[in-house]
Amino acid sequence: MKVVVLHYRSYMTSLSMRKLRDEQGNTYWGIDEDTRERLRAKLMQSVLAFKI
Repeated sequence: MKVVVLHYRSYMTSLSMRKLRDEQGNTYWGIDEDTRERLRAKLMQSVLAFKI
């Protein structure tokens, strides 16, 4: 499981990039942690459900 998650880590990070705003209203690109964790959980569920 760890190997699979490490393999897809950069891809999940790129999929979770969003435009975020700080307190002053400036916009910047950042990682949406909720999205990244959902992607990670979905990957882990799919790996466990995969039938060989």
